Amino acid sequence: MTSSPAPSATEGFNVLSPEYLVDPLAYLGAVRLRTPLVHLPELGAWVPTRYVDIDRILQDHETFSSAVLQIPPLSPALKELIPAEDEEIVRRLFAAQLVFTDPPVHDVQRRSAQRTFTKRQVDRTMARIEEICDELIDSFVDRGEVDLMEHFARRFSLRVVGTMIGLDVDDLERFHGMVNDFSTLIGPSSADAGFLGFTDEQVAADFAGVVAGYRYFAGLVEQRRAEPRQDLVTAMITLTDDAGEPVMSTDEILAHLVGIVAAGTDTTANLVCSLVARLTAEPAVRDAAIADPSLWPAVVEEGLRRETPGDKATRMATRDVEIAGQQLHAGDLVLVLFAAANGDPDRFPDPLAFDIDRPGIAESRHFGTGRHFCLGAPIVRPEARIAMEKLFTRLPGLEARQDVAPDFAPTLMRLRNSLPVRWNVGG
Repeated sequence: MTSSPAPSATEGFNVLSPEYLVDPLAYLGAVRLRTPLVHLPELGAWVPTRYVDIDRILQDHETFSSAVLQIPPLSPALKELIPAEDEEIVRRLFAAQLVFTDPPVHDVQRRSAQRTFTKRQVDRTMARIEEICDELIDSFVDRGEVDLMEHFARRFSLRVVGTMIGLDVDDLERFHGMVNDFSTLIGPSSADAGFLGFTDEQVAADFAGVVAGYRYFAGLVEQRRAEPRQDLVTAMITLTDDAGEPVMSTDEILAHLVGIVAAGTDTTANLVCSLVARLTAEPAVRDAAIADPSLWPAVVEEGLRRETPGDKATRMATRDVEIAGQQLHAGDLVLVLFAAANGDPDRFPDPLAFDIDRPGIAESRHFGTGRHFCLGAPIVRPEARIAMEKLFTRLPGLEARQDVAPDFAPTLMRLRNSLPVRWNVGG
């Protein structure tokens, strides 16, 4: 057992490097050959590289807590800029986020969320996905080339989520802005320097953005109470316990919507673009799926493993524990990279190959596992399948441009900024 990481094993490890962002499975494969556990000093975090360790961490919520992130305490200068009521609102939204809670609180909240995220809700959304695809493609089909992220993927994911939760496009854009402001305020609870990298004025602006969105959408929830619709917001409002009392408060409804929009927009948009880029490099698979559309679900499933668009989770050790021969202590942060699990050859032989007949694909960890398995998985898969079939049917010869360098945002979320594509117009 070692007490500190070996410099030769961790030197140069960087999850913001172009090499990682372009192909995390390949990058982490090289790291795994050197060490099963990397220390990332910039975050003060340990990064496991083997499937077996990642699965253990994700399954053992008693030893590895999800209550890792927080809204840092406000400095005296920030308290002068941010009203106490605004701070309270932001902290209430954070406290109700499923992804940052442990049992028993998590179990209660997740049961409520699952009771509203029903097959009926999914089916109702599915009925609109093909129409959304066609409407977006209609807007650029004659151009021959576009930035797929800007003109399709981002708008597609926003509109699908909007259909599900019951927001129109304008309201959803506003809500997405609120989610982005909220996300920038969250940091590791082990950090010792508050809002790292942001000026007080930027932090205050993000608080103001969250609160403005909160007040607007709290009003929208009240409108739904008065005028119910067939959407997820109404389902949350009307959910009752055994005594007939409402289960979710307005704060809890808005907190769940923040989580849904955060998980269901950028991740899905990245999946769509990553699949198009991957299929450009895998023309035999692409052509087979175009010829036989029944193959698209397998393409999406392998694409989720190979590209792993929702690629990280954070945990904190609640007690001293050994992982991969390394002693971790209570309070140590663990950064779980799903791509490390999905690229482990001990679980997925020849992991860099794109194999739509791959055995054991159900063990892929792109949606997490255990209590925090992604609630949106039932809609992400068919959403991506429909998008792929529509894009490659209506845009013959669709391919990602190889003369343009991959463009990723240098953030821990591994988000594409753009994906220039082209296709044949007019035969």
